[in-house]
Amino acid sequence: MNKKTYLVLLSVLCLSTVAFAQNAPGPVVPKLVSQIVGGLVRLEFTVDTKIVSQQKAIGLCICIDAKKSIFITRDVPGGMPQGELAGFTLITSGIGGKRIKAELLGIDPETGLAFVRATEKHKWSEIRFARTSNLQLGQRVISVGLLGPQTGNTPYVGSGIVSAVLRLPHQLVYVSGGDLTVSNSPVLTEDGRVIGIVGKQVPMEYRMVVMGRGGTNVGLAGLQTSRFFTPVEEFIGAIPWPGKVRRLPWMGVMTFHPVLPEQREVKGLGKMPAVVVGKVIDGSPAARAGLKQSDAVVGFQGKPLEEMAMPVMTVIQFQRHLARCRAGQKISLTIVRKAKQQTVQVKLAEMPVMPHEAKRHYDTRIGIIARDLVFWDRHAGSGESLKEKGVFITSVRRDSPAARGKLRPGDLLTEVNKTSVPSVAVLRGALEALAKAAPNKPINFIIQRSGELQSLSIPPPQ
Repeated sequence: MNKKTYLVLLSVLCLSTVAFAQNAPGPVVPKLVSQIVGGLVRLEFTVDTKIVSQQKAIGLCICIDAKKSIFITRDVPGGMPQGELAGFTLITSGIGGKRIKAELLGIDPETGLAFVRATEKHKWSEIRFARTSNLQLGQRVISVGLLGPQTGNTPYVGSGIVSAVLRLPHQLVYVSGGDLTVSNSPVLTEDGRVIGIVGKQVPMEYRMVVMGRGGTNVGLAGLQTSRFFTPVEEFIGAIPWPGKVRRLPWMGVMTFHPVLPEQREVKGLGKMPAVVVGKVIDGSPAARAGLKQSDAVVGFQGKPLEEMAMPVMTVIQFQRHLARCRAGQKISLTIVRKAKQQTVQVKLAEMPVMPHEAKRHYDTRIGIIARDLVFWDRHAGSGESLKEKGVFITSVRRDSPAARGKLRPGDLLTEVNKTSVPSVAVLRGALEALAKAAPNKPINFIIQRSGELQSLSIPPPQ
């Protein structure tokens, strides 16, 4: 080896050593990890729609209250009826971890955080989140997670350097120089402050090159690693567990729209960020305050709306501000109407019952799930409000009597064998009576589909 080659190798070795030293966790990290691991558990539950086979689901939970045995996770799907989520079990880390029965308390509608409580006694370690992250570019962060059940829920550690804070408009932090752990893992600083939760991996774009044929870009996402996390500011409002899942506030506007370029001059907005008011419900808080469809909102609580990268993000950011208010609170909106600016005061109400919260009937005999109508069903869309009384068909099992009778999800069921069905309670009673009195006869349904009433005959179960 000549002297020049030796010096090059020595330089590379020194640079590698410096890079390793910069990326290596500090000596305090092992102690932090041992504290965090005791507050992490694997979550198992089933998604059971009653009319099809159950599906197993897994996730990761973080203990936020050791005395009350309360955990948080974002691995429970929101927007589903809670009656279809069952069999909650917490499993402590390591091979042969203890299985502990649990229950779902609720899901925060703004952050998507699910609250789970262990129903059996166990000694937990509590993980306390900081109120703010105070992130700086170039700062090292650490995450602690559990590998999958196939590895015995083994604890593992990831780390990376904060490289960017994205506004989408919610904040999402990107790290480089390493990988974080599985989704829902807690993220902490090297001095032990817990300042975030790992999010699901955002697909990263890679170039796939085929020799002699050029290449194409593909998106890839890891299962056990991520380079993104959500900082604590985005969800700390839902912690600590308040004892009851809150309801979002509501003003009575069905939708808000981004401002199109051609609307700016007509509405007299200039360069002001704005959102356009959609359908306003008669008698709602917005209507009582004098808000009208097509008004342009340019300010919230005395401050102008924030300029975002795209107009649709301005809408999302405005809705985030609304979601963080409370029912009964009076808010101030600055609007532009006919090129003139004015202020309106709106007293927020409580969000009406959502579709996934409506009462349901699961009929395994004919293979349907039906739910009661809710406020949103009668006012959604730009046309006339829904006038018919009935129940919505939300799911039809494949190859079931209902499917053979051409029933579809989205149909509004109004009659069963000439009996009106204004609710799922009535529907349940009617179908149970028919199953006893005439189990081998077809069932006649009257439905509304695409605005028209139709008659369907559901064959008897074979």
